Amino acid sequence: MGCRSAPRLYGALARWRRTGRPEVVVPAPVTPLLTADAVIVDPERGVVLIRRGHEPFRGSWALPGGFVEVGETVEAACRREAQEETGLEVEPVRLLGVYSDPAR
Repeated sequence: MGCRSAPRLYGALARWRRTGRPEVVVPAPVTPLLTADAVIVDPERGVVLIRRGHEPFRGSWALPGGFVEVGETVEAACRREAQEETGLEVEPVRLLGVYSDPAR
């Protein structure tokens, strides 16, 4: 019993040895488009909001947040997005909720 993809893999490896360039590209996993938002509270000024720069809801007020990258934890995504969108360094305290309806 053999593997049908083995000849292609061996051929690609042979080309790599000859040319010095890898020929095999592993596709990224297909995952749901997961986002993480940060609720940042300033004791003097209240909750930190941003103006959305992209559709949907361009120009509307929103919590800072964005897409979780493949291999990234939601906590890391929350830190990264808060820093990218507000310039603030934050440390997530707890998960407030998980919502599956895009129209939440």
